[in-house]
Amino acid sequence: YKQLSHMKSIDSFTHSSFQRQFPAISSLEPLAIHPTTDYGGLIIEKLQPFDKERKIRESYWEGYTYRKTRPRKERAQENYYAYDDDFVRQVNLPGVRACRRTSWHKMNFPNCNNFHDINFLREENMKYLGHGYYRDVFGIRILKETVVFKTHSLYMRYKHERLEQVRIDALVMERLTSAPNIVDIYGFCGFSVLTEALTVELQEKIVPGSGYIEQSDLHDEKELKPQNSYTGKEKLEMALEMAEAIASLHGFKDGVIVHDDIQLCQFLRNKAGVMKLNDFNRAEIMLFDEKKGEYCRYKNGAAYGNYRSPEEFSDSLLNEKIE
Repeated sequence: YKQLSHMKSIDSFTHSSFQRQFPAISSLEPLAIHPTTDYGGLIIEKLQPFDKERKIRESYWEGYTYRKTRPRKERAQENYYAYDDDFVRQVNLPGVRACRRTSWHKMNFPNCNNFHDINFLREENMKYLGHGYYRDVFGIRILKETVVFKTHSLYMRYKHERLEQVRIDALVMERLTSAPNIVDIYGFCGFSVLTEALTVELQEKIVPGSGYIEQSDLHDEKELKPQNSYTGKEKLEMALEMAEAIASLHGFKDGVIVHDDIQLCQFLRNKAGVMKLNDFNRAEIMLFDEKKGEYCRYKNGAAYGNYRSPEEFSDSLLNEKIE
């Protein structure tokens, strides 16, 4: 029923007044409106009087694909974080699409108590290793084992969307625990994750120096001169290992996962020499169109960096093929 806020008392609600307010359904009997609501024995103290109707509607922002300069950002974010998994998202694609999230897309498995047991103040247990765009990376000794601790930088502004990115990072590692070429996760809480230590950075060995070199310094006018010492067989083996790691995401049995940030620095080796793919905070868990039986493409907005596909630079619709 609708609660008419302008009525002074419940007694003033007569059949004739109902007909005036709702002429389209005046042939029906008056609605039974009760001045109090039964909350099943709970005592509810209202913080403010309910003297106005609260309009409930489907927001047209549901299913809005990400754009760098989208308007009404806060409203779009509200719909993302309060998203109902049973709601069919209408994605901005040609034709009518019924794009749904996977059943595990919003799962969350924090184990914060384990983080609280770690003494981060003991300098001998902690070593700064480096940083990404908004996270700092530390090596920590726990029970004679070194693990990696990633957490939000103290010098970067905290944003809600980064909290979600870290959740996705942790979720992808958790879902792919059985994959031998995906980094193992040991813990997740808020902006932080604990993972296995990957001791060998391949980019430093494959690309010597800063990675930027002048054409004149290549000295390959007559024939190609590799800038590293890897043999052709070693390069082929590394390329296969990288492809298999990416295939673990694209071929995941419960839905395609796009890493969305593939570059050399994401591939490292652990102390056993196993190459593993790392860093999933930009990952996209692709939506699925149940009507057409295919995955729904997405957008990232304007692309930045050196390792981006042509589709990303042109702000086109994307899928796992960008990798």
